[in-house]
Amino acid sequence: MLLWSKAKTKKIAIVIPAHNEELSLPKVLNKLAFYLPEDFEKQVFVVDDGSKDNTSAVAEENGANVVRHPISLGVGGALKTGYFLAKDWGPDIIVQMDADGEHDPADLPRFLDLILNEEVDMVIGSRFINGLPQLSFTRRVGISFFTWIVNKLAGYRLTDITNGYRVFKAEHLDKIIFPSEKHWAIEMTLLAGKHKLKIKEVAINATNRKFGKSQFSNLITFFLYPINAIKQIIDVYI
Repeated sequence: MLLWSKAKTKKIAIVIPAHNEELSLPKVLNKLAFYLPEDFEKQVFVVDDGSKDNTSAVAEENGANVVRHPISLGVGGALKTGYFLAKDWGPDIIVQMDADGEHDPADLPRFLDLILNEEVDMVIGSRFINGLPQLSFTRRVGISFFTWIVNKLAGYRLTDITNGYRVFKAEHLDKIIFPSEKHWAIEMTLLAGKHKLKIKEVAINATNRKFGKSQFSNLITFFLYPINAIKQIIDVYI
């Protein structure tokens, strides 16, 4: 059960990066509206990252504020655009989630409960708390390896630092904004650690996408990920 002070209506901004997600996005937005608390002001910001389909149109039809990149900048670039839009609106809480349906809006009340009722600065979804997720062996090993590194450097005990389903207090945005256009999650988590932010994880059951392609379906992206991740770790500390 969510508890919050009614002395000041809180504002929640939902940032959703989207690339060729015209088939998945409407369902995400419709379901999201059902699970957001009624007593909050809400704004959904969809950043169309250079889509070649009708992603922007379906987002607008479903009530989202839409900005379109003329070319794809990557998830990190789309998130940063969404963050700046959200910051101008002045939220108390920022939610970020994927447009492909892998992040279930039904999990959102548990994220918000931790932010609102406990001294937590950020909540991250984890695919590993309830067992091994439906990922390839190579991706599971890679995620576990970089999670271990980030935990050692930042002092956390997390299980899934690459997860993009996150909720955090907007007051911390400037501390955790990252320079990368791609593979941003490691940087964000390390920056949170440098600023001593308290992070908790919530178990989620991420569903496999039904439409479109993951960024990791591109073999170049897949194989460059470890190199970019190591560079990002070095950049944060140097």
